[in-house]
Amino acid sequence: MGFYLGDYVLKLNLGFEPFPYTTKSSRTRTKLPKGARIAKGYGEGKNSAEVAKELEERYELVDTFYLGIEEDLAFALEEFYEEEIETIMMEKPPKKIPSDKMTKKIEREFRQYLQKEEHGIHTLAAQRGVSHLLPQPYSRKNRPRPSFIDTGLYMQSFRAWVEEDEE
Repeated sequence: MGFYLGDYVLKLNLGFEPFPYTTKSSRTRTKLPKGARIAKGYGEGKNSAEVAKELEERYELVDTFYLGIEEDLAFALEEFYEEEIETIMMEKPPKKIPSDKMTKKIEREFRQYLQKEEHGIHTLAAQRGVSHLLPQPYSRKNRPRPSFIDTGLYMQSFRAWVEEDEE
């Protein structure tokens, strides 16, 4: 996803860090006893980036999220570069790129997007309360949960960053 400023391009990357599903996330530490692991078979030896790729192919979660924030993001970049407009008009690259503050905000918004189920997708596993953080992940007593937030690893591994790209 790129934003063009004359011959200067800012490239916004949205992706996932590859954390293995076989280790405990910070969220599992509060739910599972010491030394316990996420329920056997969960993630099938995959990492969060591989799971994210599969979810994106099937549900297009990140694409839909981006389309929802694209206009707000363009406005935020416009505000960010307000002082640099003259430099950009002279077809020179701006002196600064968006800070971590902007990318951290995008990451927070994606996590809220999942928690509030703004994507509008309600998976059967989530409706049944399947949770691999619980001792009995498939128990009928489990309460429903938001879709795509089972262990929380997918949600927490999401990252946004900006790169400068001159064409």
